[in-house]
Amino acid sequence: MVTGVFWFATITAAQPVTPGLESPRVASPGNTEPSVDGIAARVALNQSDTQEYVILISDVELRVHMESGQQHPGTGTGTGSSARPSRLTKKAMLTQMVGEALIDLEARRTRAPEPTERQKQAQKRRLEQRAGGPEAVQVMVQRLGVTPGELERLWLHAARVEAFLESNLEGSTSLSRAEVDRAFDRGEHPFVGQTLEQVRPDFERWLRQDMRTSVVRRWFEVLRSRARIWVAPDRVWE
Repeated sequence: MVTGVFWFATITAAQPVTPGLESPRVASPGNTEPSVDGIAARVALNQSDTQEYVILISDVELRVHMESGQQHPGTGTGTGSSARPSRLTKKAMLTQMVGEALIDLEARRTRAPEPTERQKQAQKRRLEQRAGGPEAVQVMVQRLGVTPGELERLWLHAARVEAFLESNLEGSTSLSRAEVDRAFDRGEHPFVGQTLEQVRPDFERWLRQDMRTSVVRRWFEVLRSRARIWVAPDRVWE
């Protein structure tokens, strides 16, 4: 799953970039320069790249509510608190989304196969479940002014990121029984006080996820080191 996989470094504001807006998501040079109003971040794989991924403030707002299962103020939907998300929560989500944007752009650059309809539907169900169900999602998108097309792009984006990670990380978390035993004996895990035989299936799942997170972290750090990233000033979250 996309959620829980990523670890992303703190993003600092860069100078605004110049490509124009081609769609609500991918921008290319040569078009009319968009207003920064409504834009949370703009991401490109490198300084001279001709393709740019645009993250809207409404994208961040929607993801915060969906990922936390938090109801939108005044809706009575969702499973979480109705309190308005904090500025730090929104900035943390934006940091995650910038990382996902880099993976999305890398998938496009390498001409990775598009996710299947099954993969897209799986991500749709996952996000809807976290949000409190399909009905809760519909209330959220109406409140935030998200269009059906934007919502479809969200499912496709989540599926593209997950499919690309799965195909590129295949085999990176393979473990022999001896490797599992040694990792458990080191004691650097949340199962201290229990025997390996008591928790082996849970420990193996935890260890594979931990290994995957480490691989993605290193990968993201390489992508980010050469990326061009602009983020909106903090005042947009006030």
